[in-house]
Amino acid sequence: MQIMLNTASKYDVKVSLLPTLKGYVTPLKSKETYHYLTIYNERQLFDVYRPKVGSGKPTIPVILVHGGAFIEGEKDQLGYAANWFTEKGYTSFGIEYPLAKKNRQTYESAVNSIATCMSFIRKNAKKFNIDASKLVLVGGSAGAALVMQTDLGLREGYVKSYDATEVSPPASVIALYPPVSLSDLYYKMKQGKTVDLNEPMNKYLGGDPNRFPDRFKRVNLIDHLNNGISPTLILTGEIDHVVNVEAIRRFAEKTEKMKLPVTYVEIPYGEHVYDANPNSIAGQITWSKITAFLKNNHLENQ
Repeated sequence: MQIMLNTASKYDVKVSLLPTLKGYVTPLKSKETYHYLTIYNERQLFDVYRPKVGSGKPTIPVILVHGGAFIEGEKDQLGYAANWFTEKGYTSFGIEYPLAKKNRQTYESAVNSIATCMSFIRKNAKKFNIDASKLVLVGGSAGAALVMQTDLGLREGYVKSYDATEVSPPASVIALYPPVSLSDLYYKMKQGKTVDLNEPMNKYLGGDPNRFPDRFKRVNLIDHLNNGISPTLILTGEIDHVVNVEAIRRFAEKTEKMKLPVTYVEIPYGEHVYDANPNSIAGQITWSKITAFLKNNHLENQ
């Protein structure tokens, strides 16, 4: 407990023990769903979470991209995050994207689908009462890798919307425990230092980095910084046994040397999905840092 309190002090975050007694938050459920793309003969949908209290003015849109090792997960998986954003006056969108399968690798189609969803939401800004110029991408785990891949790929030109619309990068990105280098993660897995991720890598990329070096290079985020990056907040746990924390640290160090707008927060003793309970001390630190990050980038709802 003292270590977590020291961490809160280190990051200049005020925390309280009282919320920790409340337990887990019930994820928000949406009553509004839209279809934005059909791919692989599958309809890709997204849920809309409207602000709980609003002034009637256009709000800042937040796209929530779920995790699940690129092969599973649901669009409402980040409903707990939608709770926070709707309470703060944001309009959130929990989206689907094509999941990888044995006979289809989605390392290109997943991010292109996210770009298509960005385009759809921006085109329907009046319907959703949003400020399309301030769109924020938020993802957890595989979803965090995808939102970062989308941002960097839009800047490099290899990510494209399926509606042929030119899509500008997001106003900012929030990435929770992202696997920033699947090559490094593969070799760490072979050393027995992470969980077995052979199945998701085989489905997402078709095999290992020795067989498909170009595919792995495409998703190794540290190799795609020359065209800049949107203001990005990365949060991860110190002892995450699913993603490679050392690779995230190297990514943060490289962006610092390049003077890119990346903020890195590491939670002591934090495992994968360490923030599952937003009322915990770790959860309070996370959401306080997200609040500060959005404020610093002028992405607060007035």
